[in-house]
Amino acid sequence: MNRPDTEVLASWGPSNTWTIGWHLADRAAHLPDRPFLAIGTDPADTFRQAHEHATRLASRLAGTGIGPGDFVLVMAPTTKATVYGWFALSLLGAVDVPLNPAYRGQTLVHGVNLPAARVLLADSAALHRLYEVAARLHTLQTVVLIDDSPAPAPPPRPASGSCAWPTCPNTPTPPPPPATATCRPCSTPPGRPAPPRA
Repeated sequence: MNRPDTEVLASWGPSNTWTIGWHLADRAAHLPDRPFLAIGTDPADTFRQAHEHATRLASRLAGTGIGPGDFVLVMAPTTKATVYGWFALSLLGAVDVPLNPAYRGQTLVHGVNLPAARVLLADSAALHRLYEVAARLHTLQTVVLIDDSPAPAPPPRPASGSCAWPTCPNTPTPPPPPATATCRPCSTPPGRPAPPRA
């Protein structure tokens, strides 16, 4: 059987079924109560539970405008929530851009700015490191928490003339619900005055 390495076999099915998200949905439909994911000492979640978690997170991400081909940064340790974030991105057709959850300072700035992603999935433990460098994050608009921890309060606003993230004067953000942080950094480059508010 001499076939080229690039040949697509009919037995593979349609190309829209070649994703992790599709396979998770298929397993949830056909084997809903079968144990699927266990990390550490936590009990295993079933295919149905995993699909429900991933679908809820995919809905939250879609609400930020994420769709097929969009880059989404993921900055969290390996937990069930992080795995569900990966599945959620697959369900949306988005591209997972992993960041080491220990990054801080200039390394974090470079890791966030290089892919020019608008959205970052993070656990609440990462937020303080993001707050430290918020003024230097040029394209990041929204941080979505993947764990159930409440978002810590942002640091105090700096003196007038500079811009704080996420409480920028030209992009006010209401307080987030406990399991979601929607943080919008200022789109005004540092050192320039913020545009007038409408």
